[in-house]
Amino acid sequence: MRGDILPDASCNNCAASEYLTFNFSYAFQPIVAVETREIFAHEALVRGPYGETAASVLSQINESNCYRFDQACRVEAIKMAAKLDMQTMLSINFMPNAIYRPEVCIRTILEAARLYGFPLERIMFETVEGEHISDGRWLAEVFREYQRIEF
Repeated sequence: MRGDILPDASCNNCAASEYLTFNFSYAFQPIVAVETREIFAHEALVRGPYGETAASVLSQINESNCYRFDQACRVEAIKMAAKLDMQTMLSINFMPNAIYRPEVCIRTILEAARLYGFPLERIMFETVEGEHISDGRWLAEVFREYQRIEF
């Protein structure tokens, strides 16, 4: 799938970004609660359209398409989880350095959940583990904004 951003989710910082010129898909990895041995969530893991590794997709990310890719990933993960009728929590990774305006990112998520009929209370977020955090204060602000919305 080529990721598309919802029309009202654009901002000045991403308007100049190039349209994504590559396709991607997802694998959903179960997350198991050790105590109950039950699946309580699925983590959306980006993959190539034919199951290629995450590295093959992520190697195509650069400064000009990072924001657009991050936003498109959120929308596609929610869309696919809804299509699969996922009944567990959906864990979505985000790229902290790709967030310019948290309220726009949140609006994108809210709109995607509404559009595809996926319950907001079943969405949780993780930061991408391998990304270098260039501004810890900004990341804290992003977390505060997400908490304010109370997903």
